[in-house]
Amino acid sequence: MTINNIITLPDKILTYIQEKVNPENKYVTLKNMSLDLGVPENTIEPFLELLEKQGIIEVTYPFNIFKSPKIKIINSEWDYKDIALIKGKISDYTGSKELEEEYEYSCDGLNVKIMIWSLPKEDVNIYELISPEIGKGTKAMLISIMDELTRNMPIYIDDSNDPKKVVEIKEKYILKLIEVIKKWLPDDKDELIASLAGILFHKMYGLDTVELVLGDDFLEEVAINGAVEPISIYHKKYGWLKSFLYLTSESEIFNLSSQIGRKSGRQINASTPIMDARLVTGDRVASTIYPISSRGNTITIRKFAKKPWTITQFLNDKINLFSEEIAAFLWLCIQYEFNIIIAGGTASGKTSMLNVLTSFIQPKNRILSAEDTRELSLPENLYWNWVPLVSKNENTDSKKGVSMLDLIVASLRMRPDRIIVGEIRRKDQAQALFEAMHTGHCVYSTMHADTASQVQKRLLEPPIQIPKTELGSLHLIIIQFRDRKTGKRRTREIVEIIDEGKDISLNYLYRWHPRSDTFEKVNASRRIYEDLSLHAGITPNEIEADLLNKKAILHWMVDNNYEDIDQIGEIMRVYYKDPNILINGAKENLSFDEVKKRFDSMTPNTSTENIPDLPEIEKTEAINSKEEENNHIKHTEEDITKTKTAQKKPILNKIKNKIKPLIKILYVFKNNTKVNNSLLLKKSTNTKNSKKNFLLKAFKRNINENR
Repeated sequence: MTINNIITLPDKILTYIQEKVNPENKYVTLKNMSLDLGVPENTIEPFLELLEKQGIIEVTYPFNIFKSPKIKIINSEWDYKDIALIKGKISDYTGSKELEEEYEYSCDGLNVKIMIWSLPKEDVNIYELISPEIGKGTKAMLISIMDELTRNMPIYIDDSNDPKKVVEIKEKYILKLIEVIKKWLPDDKDELIASLAGILFHKMYGLDTVELVLGDDFLEEVAINGAVEPISIYHKKYGWLKSFLYLTSESEIFNLSSQIGRKSGRQINASTPIMDARLVTGDRVASTIYPISSRGNTITIRKFAKKPWTITQFLNDKINLFSEEIAAFLWLCIQYEFNIIIAGGTASGKTSMLNVLTSFIQPKNRILSAEDTRELSLPENLYWNWVPLVSKNENTDSKKGVSMLDLIVASLRMRPDRIIVGEIRRKDQAQALFEAMHTGHCVYSTMHADTASQVQKRLLEPPIQIPKTELGSLHLIIIQFRDRKTGKRRTREIVEIIDEGKDISLNYLYRWHPRSDTFEKVNASRRIYEDLSLHAGITPNEIEADLLNKKAILHWMVDNNYEDIDQIGEIMRVYYKDPNILINGAKENLSFDEVKKRFDSMTPNTSTENIPDLPEIEKTEAINSKEEENNHIKHTEEDITKTKTAQKKPILNKIKNKIKPLIKILYVFKNNTKVNNSLLLKKSTNTKNSKKNFLLKAFKRNINENR
């Protein structure tokens, strides 16, 4: 990959004018420029117009239309300042220097080269970023295009929380920018046009030159420590590095913070000088302004992986965060809804671990997550019943905000099966969280602590200080560790909480040995096994067999490089629908496509040919309705006859009861016997009526009484 500077026609026009104009020749004619550059006059004129708008040149049109316009430079010092500037190069350093590493990557169509240098006089290595440079003419053209597009092409990338959606919107607008730039430069190469579109996108909707730094996947942190100091960078391999990048002024840092805040619904000002926010890419941002940060305004950007971490990446040899045995045990704990807290130091991988474990959640569960900044990313098959909640800072106008406690309390009213809390920091948050555990909700969260015993102390002692009896609701503590020297991350220990009535003890299950870089099983599980036996009726032997099956599946996933989060979600969906299909497929080393085909063939084949295209939920209901109808039709005629007879029986009995008195009267009339008038006529004394009238009256009275 070659890093070439970008030169376009406006640059050539400016260079030509600068070379030709001198004290003797104060002007350049359009006609001569066209002849010398070999470009038609009507092609040059639009660029002269935009350069004149920017105040770089002056074009004088003569009254005589047959004469050519004259051009001169009126502002040779003009330049459009980027937010971040590169001050100095490694070539400017005298003395010995050693190149540690160099690599290249592409950032939105721009080719970027990174060189990491070791200098004897510097305490840390130097991070040199080399990217294509553009001339004043090209900058003027981009500014002109920017002004036009800002009015005519608004962008709505700010409100998108879905990383995939952000990528789609970004690609859409870059394609639009390419289309616009091609109208100006129809004869230039596609590679050059794509580079200009990337630069324009960064200036309009991104963080300008800082975007090139954020495009480096080897970086974890980008820190802007005021306008005086260079941008500091934390590299995955080399730790903290100095760069040659500087922000131009303190006001630019403030403007950058405000821009980031607006896009994530936050604000930073004199009333709220500290801001936690996120970029549309999901990267976390912490900003401060003077006088809170006394040496100048600051921005710290925590970069997250473009693709969310998955369990298979943590298990492969490159990362080796924990063993397959540990992963299988954690899968078991997530499956059966045990409460877990993940603890560790700064940048030890707490949130990444939490994100990975959520892939094991059953798709039928309802999930509520509460975070200060949105960091979680779940498999797509869990989206249908996942409600991600994000806290909101207080507004200077309304003085109202939404705290993490508000989110936790609100989530309890939404009938969640699983509650995920980004981090426990205060007493009220911990109390709400453990109250959720007591009410039967499954809870996962993170907190800062280096060991399980520290987690216990932090929770039981001030300032959090929850009652000891409540700590028994927590089942498992996972401790993450980062070696600051090597940058390696490991799961240091996994501990279960043993509730012994008046006391709480810790049972260490797994531990990492730093010298051998291996994981050891310290003790057998007591509480997890007992709870599974008590509440799920699973014997220890069945648990061990289940763990072996899970371990086989994980090994199969690693061998086949299934590292996409949505693919992991699909694998879990098949497992929870029919675990035997996935277990057998893993043992036979089939591909997931083959396992999926087997799964689809084993699933009952319900005809949907007569069901119109509906959303998935409605379609399922329609299928179920059709199945019920088919089952009803399958009743035998004998069953139908019995049903009808049973339905008719009450009606026949009612009719029989009504005609019984009439039959009695007919019987009396037939035998010409005397009838008790008190019974039939109810004290009627009219005995002169004929037998016919007597019968009719008695019949009518009897019918009226039985209605």
